[in-house]
Amino acid sequence: MKPGAKRTSAGRSRGSRTEDHRNRQRERQGEQSLSGDRTDATTPLPCKTAEEWFEQGRRSDAAGNHSEALKSFVAAAAMGFAPAAFRVGLAHEQGRGTPRDQIKASDWYRRAARLGHRNAQYRLATMYSEGRGVIRDDAAAARWYHNAAERGHAEATTCLALMYSVGRAVRPDLSRAMKLFLRAAQLGSVEAEYQLGAAYARGRGVEESWSKAIDWLGKAAEHGHPDAQNELGTMRARDSAFEESLREAVEWYRKAADAGHAGAQANLAEMWATGKGVPAKNEQLAVDWYRKSASQGHIKGQKGLASMYLHGRGVAKSASTGAEWYLKAAAAGDADAQNTVASMYLKGEGVLRSDRTAVEWFLRAAEQGHREAQENLAEMYATGRGTARNVLLSLDWLMKAADGGSASARYKLGLAYETGTAGVKDDEKAARWYTLAAKQEHPQAQYRLALMVEAGRAVTNSSAATWFEKAGEQGILAAQERLGRLCSQINRANEAAKWYRMAAEQGSITGQRFLGDAYFSGTGVGQDHQAAAEWFRKAAAQSDAYAQNMLGWMYETGLGVAQDLKQAVEWYRIAAAQGLARAQDNLGRMYAYGRGTEKDETQAVEWYRKAAVKGDSWAEAHLGDMFFGGRGVAKDEAEAARRYRTAAEKGIAHAQYMVGWMYEYGRGGLGRDELQAEQWYVRAANQNHAESHFNLGRLYELRRWYSDARSHYRDAAEQGHEGAKEKLRKF
Repeated sequence: MKPGAKRTSAGRSRGSRTEDHRNRQRERQGEQSLSGDRTDATTPLPCKTAEEWFEQGRRSDAAGNHSEALKSFVAAAAMGFAPAAFRVGLAHEQGRGTPRDQIKASDWYRRAARLGHRNAQYRLATMYSEGRGVIRDDAAAARWYHNAAERGHAEATTCLALMYSVGRAVRPDLSRAMKLFLRAAQLGSVEAEYQLGAAYARGRGVEESWSKAIDWLGKAAEHGHPDAQNELGTMRARDSAFEESLREAVEWYRKAADAGHAGAQANLAEMWATGKGVPAKNEQLAVDWYRKSASQGHIKGQKGLASMYLHGRGVAKSASTGAEWYLKAAAAGDADAQNTVASMYLKGEGVLRSDRTAVEWFLRAAEQGHREAQENLAEMYATGRGTARNVLLSLDWLMKAADGGSASARYKLGLAYETGTAGVKDDEKAARWYTLAAKQEHPQAQYRLALMVEAGRAVTNSSAATWFEKAGEQGILAAQERLGRLCSQINRANEAAKWYRMAAEQGSITGQRFLGDAYFSGTGVGQDHQAAAEWFRKAAAQSDAYAQNMLGWMYETGLGVAQDLKQAVEWYRIAAAQGLARAQDNLGRMYAYGRGTEKDETQAVEWYRKAAVKGDSWAEAHLGDMFFGGRGVAKDEAEAARRYRTAAEKGIAHAQYMVGWMYEYGRGGLGRDELQAEQWYVRAANQNHAESHFNLGRLYELRRWYSDARSHYRDAAEQGHEGAKEKLRKF
C-alpha cells in the first residue's frame, strides 16, 4: 500500500495504455480460469450451501487445517459467495494451505471484488498499486480503492485520500483528500487520523490549526501510530516555554523510539542532549539513541551522532568519526550534510584538507538547491578556492533558474545581489531582479523591494507602501505587520487595525495582540472588551504570554468576560510559567491577598522575586511591602528600603511614597532627612499619589506654608483621602 508517486505527465503513455490492455486481458482470462482453479484435487459436490461450505472452511482454518479450509472456501466461492472468494485469494497471497501465488490471489480478489466484497476490493487495489500479481496500474488501483471506500472500508478510503493528496492517477484535490481522510478516520483508520493531524499542523488542504493537529495526532498516537507519536512529540517540544510540554514530548518520542521509529530516536536523542523534558541532560544516552537512529540510515540520527563525535559530547571526541557519519548522510543525498562535509574539507576537520573536494560537495548540495551551499559555491568561484577563480560562475548559480523565468529564482538572485552573498553587492541589480519577481506577484520579492524603496536604495514606478500592500494582500505576514505598524505611527488607527486584522486572521500573534489592545482601548475600532478578550484568547492559545496575562487581567476585573478570579489565576500562572514578569507579579499579588487561590504569602514572595529579577518595577515595590511587613519573609526594613528605592527610581509612585516615608522617619537604615522625604513625596504626588499629597500637606503645614499645604490636602481629598478631608475642614 504505497500510493505515493505523482504521474509525471498530463497524459498517459503508450506503455500505460498497453498495461491497461494487458490487465483487462488478464481479468478476462482470470474469469475463465477461476472455475477451473486446481487448488484442490477434487471439486467438492455441491451438497451444501455456500454458507455451510464457508463455515466449514472457517472451522478448518481455525483448527490449523488450512488445505482443507481452502477446499471448502473454493466450494463456497464456486457458488458465488464473495467472502469465500476473498478467503481463497487471501490463502494464495499468504501461502495458507497452498503455495504463495500472487497472480491467483489477484484473480480471486477480483472475483470477490466484483461481487462487492470491500476487503477484496481493497486488497486488489493494493496489488494494482504495488504491481503484485498484476501489472501495476494506478488508475485501476484508484477505481478499486474508490469502490471499497464507497462500501465503508477505512483503509481503502485512506489510500484513496492519499492518491488525491499527491495526484496519483487522479487530479490532485487536497480538499477532497481531507474529506476522505476525515471519513476514514471516523471509520477507524489510524493512518487517516495521522494524516489529518499532519495536514492541520502544516495547513495543507485545511486551515492550519494547532489545536486540531494536536487532537488528531493525539488520537493516532494513542492508537500506537509511531509517525503520529513522533510528530506529536515534535509539536509539544515546540512549546518549549512549558516544562510539562517538553516532558510530554519526551514521552511521545520514547513510545515511537521504542517501536523502532528512527526519526523519534533522533528526536529523543536531541532531548537528552539538550536536557529538555528529561530529568537532566545525559549526553551518553543521547549518543545511544542517535546511534540507533543512525544505524537505520536516518539522516538526522547520522548528523546528530556526527555532531556528538565532532564535539566530544557523550563520547570520546573524534573529528574523523564525526566526518565519517556526516559523509554517510551526505552520500545519502542530504544537502545540509553535503554542505557540512564540504566545510570540513575546507578546514581539514576530521578529513584531509582539500579545497577541491570541498567544491565537489558544495556542488552536490548546490545542485539540490541548498541555499547556503550555493552561496558557498559562489564564494569558492569568486575567491578561486578549490577551483579557478570565476566571478561569472559564482553568479551563474543564482542566475540559471532566474533566466528560465522562475520568480522564486529571481527573488533569490535579488537577495544575493542585495546581500553580496554571490561576491557582488549591487542594489541596482538587486532591485531589478526583485522588480521582475515582484511583477510576477512573488510576495517575498514585493516585500524586499518595498524595504529597498523605503530606504532609498531603489526607485520604482510604485511607492514602498504600494509594494508593502501588494505583499500584504498576498498574505505576507511581515508586510501586514509592517503596514499595521506604519499606519499606527502616523495615527491612521483604522488602517492599522485593518492590516493587523489580516495578519491576525493568519494566526499572527502580533496582529492578534494588537487587535486585543485596540478593542480594549477603542483605538481604531469601537471599544469592545468582549472582542478584545476573543483576540487575546487567540494569541494566548498560541502561547503568547502578553495575551495570556491580559486575559488574566480581564478575568480578574470582569472586563469583557464574567469575572472569575480562579480563571485569572490560571492565566497569570500560564503566562508566568513562560517567564513574563508582569504575569509573575500579578500571580504573586493574587497569592499575597488570596484572590482566586488560597492566600500564600511565601508563594507570593517567590513569584515577586522571579518578576523582580527580570526588572519588573512593581514586583520590586511589592517585595518592599513584603519585607517591610514581614509577610512571607523575615521582616527586614533595610531590604524593604532597597527594594522600594529600586522601584521608585523606575517611577512607581507607591515605592516613591514609601522611600519618602522612610526618610521622614529614619526607617530601613535611612537616616532622617526631611528634604529627601519631601523630594520623594513630590515625585509620587506628581503621579497623583493621594498619600504623598497628604504627607506633603502635613510637612508644609508644619512649615506654615499654608497655601501649599491646602493645595496638597485638596488633591488628596479629591481622591477620597479622609485625613485630607479632615484637614481641609480645620483649615
